[in-house]
Amino acid sequence: MVLGADERTRVTPTVAPPFRYICNLEFDGWAVGTGTLIGPRTVLTAGHCVHYADETLLPAAKMRVVPGRNGSLEPLPVTTAVSFRPYPGYRRVSPTDLALIHLAHPIGNRVGWWRRTPGPTAPSDIGTSMSPVLPGPVRTLRVTLSGYPADMPAARAFNCRRPSGRPCEHSAAFGPPRNRVRCGTEQWQSTNRLANTAVAGMLVYLNDTCPGHSGSPVWVTRPREGGGRCMVGVHVDRARTNDANLAARFTPAVLSWLRQYTR
Repeated sequence: MVLGADERTRVTPTVAPPFRYICNLEFDGWAVGTGTLIGPRTVLTAGHCVHYADETLLPAAKMRVVPGRNGSLEPLPVTTAVSFRPYPGYRRVSPTDLALIHLAHPIGNRVGWWRRTPGPTAPSDIGTSMSPVLPGPVRTLRVTLSGYPADMPAARAFNCRRPSGRPCEHSAAFGPPRNRVRCGTEQWQSTNRLANTAVAGMLVYLNDTCPGHSGSPVWVTRPREGGGRCMVGVHVDRARTNDANLAARFTPAVLSWLRQYTR
């Protein structure tokens, strides 16, 4: 949810790292969420992005994965899903709200992906890594997330929002007059303060998000000599108190699971 004034900023162009690793998930022709390349054939996302509302799995073959999507532009190789792997014990808006998407083609070999160890790579001279350890103190540490919110673009011509036009009040997800081609296809990022880690297995932060941001990587940006960008979780939803947003936090167990099933 948006917390007060909307502080999201559009990412354009989307071909620079780490935004090129961030994928728009399109199911049956509709943009439905966000994921992140973490291997040649593997995307990490929120578990509920690959489930119907009744918690049955979506048919993988109907999902397109579009890295670095920029509205009507698809500047990087696109592929489809072949299978989904939810995190063991998956439960919506919980520390287990994670899933892997295995891809039909190794697009990561051309796009790049978020690495598990720090250090520069060919696409990224700053470098990326994943860690269960927060690289700074809670309440002063600033985190960033980026993904594909359903209420953008905001122009009335696309009908991505309800007539009120307020942020996050997106129109019916799968029906007219919502623009099937454009709604939820722009990448938007938000940076703000990490507010709390007291919720077991979750990160609580003040970044503005909207539906469609689910599955977005949450990271801390450090100087290159300090290890570069460090992903610490995956955005899943707003807090029940409606005063913050939540990510499933990385733990040693999560990173072990990622290592085991990344292709």
